[in-house]
Amino acid sequence: MSFKTFLQILVICLIFTIIGTVYLLYFKENKDLIQKQSENLVEKQSENLVEKQSENLVEKQSENLLEKQSDNLVEKQSDDLVEKQSDDTELEKLSTKNNENNFQEKKENKKTKKIKEQDSENLLNEIEYVGTDKKGNKYKIFAKSGKTNKEDRSLLDLTDVRGIVSSANRPNIYIVSDFAIYNSSNLNSNFYKNVIINYEEKQIDCDFFDLNMKTNFATAYGNVIVTDPTSIMRAGKINLNIKTKDIEITPEKKSKVQVLTN
Repeated sequence: MSFKTFLQILVICLIFTIIGTVYLLYFKENKDLIQKQSENLVEKQSENLVEKQSENLVEKQSENLLEKQSDNLVEKQSDDLVEKQSDDTELEKLSTKNNENNFQEKKENKKTKKIKEQDSENLLNEIEYVGTDKKGNKYKIFAKSGKTNKEDRSLLDLTDVRGIVSSANRPNIYIVSDFAIYNSSNLNSNFYKNVIINYEEKQIDCDFFDLNMKTNFATAYGNVIVTDPTSIMRAGKINLNIKTKDIEITPEKKSKVQVLTN
């Protein structure tokens, strides 16, 4: 083999070696680039997926919370509406009977009473007071009209009166009367004339009913009649414990009888 031929073969081998090296380096660089791009793409897709799932979870939790709050609000409003309708119905029944008892008398005195009310400078219409004592008893009193007592500014003289005494663990006490004196400083009230008290299955008709919210006791007196599903009894005086709803009845005779609720 001549030197010239050997040199040609060496040059050809060198060329192929250079081309192979360049190809391998370029291919490896492209492969690394593609792998890096693939990893970035997978990482970005994972981040987007996690972010989307988090947003969906937060949105779902917010919807559930709003739905629960809405249900609780609707339920509370429904309970309040039912309670108010029940109280209004009970008071309406008592007011109807009260109106029947004194319809004729009111008819005769209607014109005179209207003139007196118009002449009063302190006359108030559609009065409502709500109070709660330290023991949690709630007291509501409504009146069609009333005026401040001239001798004591804390007293209100009310006309056509309705009252509700409610406690957490006992049924409500409903009261209606033609008139009442309400003490705004201590929530005490003195109902008088055609008074009707109703609680549980008992109804008490009397001339006077004094309610003391500080001691949680009330007293009915004057032509007292107690009516329940099984009996009708006349009594001289009745003491009622507002908190326990126990009553102590003093008959027209001197003997004393005590009746306790279940």
